[in-house]
Amino acid sequence: MYVDTHCHLTDARFDADRAETISRASAAGVEHIIEIACEPGKWQTALELAKSTPAISCVMGIHPQDSSLMSPETFSRLAQLCGAPEVVAIGETGLDYYHENSPRNVQKESFAAHIGLARRLGKPLVIHCRNAYADLFPVLDEEFAKHGVISGVVHCFSGTPADAERILSLGLYIGIDGPVTYPGGSSLRETVKMTPLTRLLIETDAPYLPPQQYRGKRNEPAYLEHIAHGIALAKDATPEAVALATTTNARKLFGL
Repeated sequence: MYVDTHCHLTDARFDADRAETISRASAAGVEHIIEIACEPGKWQTALELAKSTPAISCVMGIHPQDSSLMSPETFSRLAQLCGAPEVVAIGETGLDYYHENSPRNVQKESFAAHIGLARRLGKPLVIHCRNAYADLFPVLDEEFAKHGVISGVVHCFSGTPADAERILSLGLYIGIDGPVTYPGGSSLRETVKMTPLTRLLIETDAPYLPPQQYRGKRNEPAYLEHIAHGIALAKDATPEAVALATTTNARKLFGL
């Protein structure tokens, strides 16, 4: 059994077959899906999906690309919604210097606000980092120094093995996605190889980043097993061992 720890089922690309997508995931051994609502317009929809579907929980926040949307009123609404039991983490939040749709200082302010909210609510963080590890680590190091271990995951890890070592030293999990199966994913596979199974999570980030077998198509949670197989190959482990470890990790981190 698997847990897809990062998915975007409320994306419009699932509007025509969302229920069927969830059914296919269940048939493929995905016991739970964590829906990520990282823009204000998706929060209520994701919460309603989680409330109506026992196999789905949700995470809420503002994506770093959209950090400019943060206002006192918006953050107040976020904090209120995140108190719901169906909301198992805060995010995705962090830093994204690839698109830079929001200024870097605004992204850092939003990230700090999310960290504070997660601490207050006692919920983990789902962290997004793209082309920004040099700025991410000072924020996390300061938080670790002030308040101790940070509960959370750096999702869709795209850094170096050295970056992964620093993430692990902070007590965070590392989320692995479809790129572990790509021909050009050697650095990611090296990271997977050196990371203990007890610190890995698997995620599809659907509808994005499909595994190699489905490149060019819409990704969905039913494809999670291909990512697990990619991890197993990198670690010289069995897919069953990967499934057991990552499911155990997901249950522990998100309180499933």
